[in-house]
Amino acid sequence: MREPGRREFLRFTSGAVALALLPSCQGEGSKFPAVGDRFPEYLLPDLLGAPSPVFQPGIPHIINFWASWCVPCRQEMPYLQALGDLYAPTALRVIGVAVDEDPDAVREFLLRHRIIFSQLIDRGMNISKRKLDITAIPITYLVTGDRKIARMVVGEMNWTLPDARVMIEEALAIRPALPA
Repeated sequence: MREPGRREFLRFTSGAVALALLPSCQGEGSKFPAVGDRFPEYLLPDLLGAPSPVFQPGIPHIINFWASWCVPCRQEMPYLQALGDLYAPTALRVIGVAVDEDPDAVREFLLRHRIIFSQLIDRGMNISKRKLDITAIPITYLVTGDRKIARMVVGEMNWTLPDARVMIEEALAIRPALPA
């Protein structure tokens, strides 16, 4: 019996690598939403433990997944608060989904930094990972009032910069309540 040669070895390993990468590709059969898809319906506990929907129909949302131990997430929070303050609550709803294991750490961070926009808790991304395939934070979804994902932004962003505001206003068809 002859031993496999270099060519057979390369063919086998390249096939194995391709098979290993397949599950991470987002093809037609993927269960994870992309831009243009509907944001999934699900409930998460608020800071008091009461179940709350992540999305409420009829109002555009900015949904930010973050953690109190994540430096870029912490740096982004004041920008999201300023953004929420800029738009009327009936025009835009800013939601934070903290993926911390300890809700007390979330509450402490929010109090210390005077972050008052709505917050939900998804301990360790238990639900959000299955619904959205989140693999990095911060990640922010811009969702239209009819539940369509208009944009996804991975990483920290200064949401108060003019370019960011133009992106939001165009993607969600909204205008600020206050002059810039």
